[in-house]
Amino acid sequence: MYLTFLRVAFDYCSLPFSKEGSQRRLAWQCMLTNTTYRLDKTADRQASIGFRVLYRTVKRIRSGQPAELSFGNRNSHVYYDANHNNADLKKAYILAHRGIEPNAFLSKETIVTYLNTPLLVLLYCAVSAPLAVACMLIKRNRTNRALHIAHLAEATALVVYLKKTPNCSLYDFAPYHIDSNWLFTLASPLTKEYVKLPSPGPLTTHHSTLLCDVLVVSSAYQEFELTRLKNIRYTKVEKWLVERALSYIHLYSSGDFEQPKKSTIGYYSHASWLRAQANHREIGFNILESEETLLSALAEFLNEHNEFKLTLFLHPRERKSERMEQTINYYTRFIPREHFEIADSTLPSALSFHRVDISVSALSTVLFERLFSGFKTLIWNYGMTTFPYEDSELINISVSDKAALTNRLLDASRETTDSFFENNGLHGYRYTAYPYFVNHEAYFISAGGTVNDAVIQSVQ
Repeated sequence: MYLTFLRVAFDYCSLPFSKEGSQRRLAWQCMLTNTTYRLDKTADRQASIGFRVLYRTVKRIRSGQPAELSFGNRNSHVYYDANHNNADLKKAYILAHRGIEPNAFLSKETIVTYLNTPLLVLLYCAVSAPLAVACMLIKRNRTNRALHIAHLAEATALVVYLKKTPNCSLYDFAPYHIDSNWLFTLASPLTKEYVKLPSPGPLTTHHSTLLCDVLVVSSAYQEFELTRLKNIRYTKVEKWLVERALSYIHLYSSGDFEQPKKSTIGYYSHASWLRAQANHREIGFNILESEETLLSALAEFLNEHNEFKLTLFLHPRERKSERMEQTINYYTRFIPREHFEIADSTLPSALSFHRVDISVSALSTVLFERLFSGFKTLIWNYGMTTFPYEDSELINISVSDKAALTNRLLDASRETTDSFFENNGLHGYRYTAYPYFVNHEAYFISAGGTVNDAVIQSVQ
């Protein structure tokens, strides 16, 4: 294990000297300049952030938590994520598409406990301390460089595990992390296949550089992007359902739901105002200004067209009981309280798509989930110069000013759902166009509305 750590550390140190345009050089550029969300914006100003990351990582190493979750299956399929959230759902997701249940789950949070021996912890600290000092002296890319200290431990632990489980299929659900491409260069020689599974949103946001053996796409827009993004390198592409689809698509594919009422509009929040208060990093596309401009445009629309009703689908951060008053006060800055209602906070948004006829929101994964489920959806792309591509189908449902929003809302309200998808060329975004649906149609439309009983039960 000591030798493995030293090899990983040497590999890290040699990354900046890799050949221009090579996979390792691309991986280094991502580690140095890509946006990370593991540390908030205040980290940029903290000279001691490197030592803070070192302290937290050592604390994780010595936490005593299990380094892996083993399911006792006799196979070599392993999935890897940033944390333990929705681990069961992701296991079911792999089972549904590959027909095999993974043998183990690994989390960046806990995998580092593989390194919990006194001498190895001392060696790790000795190697990492100069990186922490460099963070004190160099302000440029300070946050990313500080996180490299954690990446050293996490990468070493992953390599240790893969050496114990040779030739496995590794499913990476966290390709948005800045070290994901470096992990691929380290793990690829030790695995049968390295599979990356980005969320259904645009690859441009977090994955304009992405290295893997198998790339799983889950929207037609991602397939379109692959023709444009030159630093996405893979051997094979597979199209899977939207990641969380197994927990809700049976409701919509069975048709066993109340049809949306006409003249109802849904707004899905990204809680960008709360993220700004908490000093979270921007996700790109100027989401805060975009959301607030949209709320102002919706207020004007509702004032002029009072036959329409607006429902706000709040982000989980906004739905907390201790924050609800603050949340309502925020929204009433833009829209009078009598002009909107709050969606049932006990029901996940994905199980409430049928509560409104049309939705409009700034860029969010939920937009792709609504399209996937077959519901009218508009995209507010105010200030977004790179999304969507002008020759993609999504341009047909994108609006960026109040006049365009008014026209599209009125047009969409007069269209049937089928005509909305037909007129805007969106059939490829609907679940009926996905290979999994084509191969399992009988399950989708069965009386019980299940895709696969065992899978759905494991998700619920």
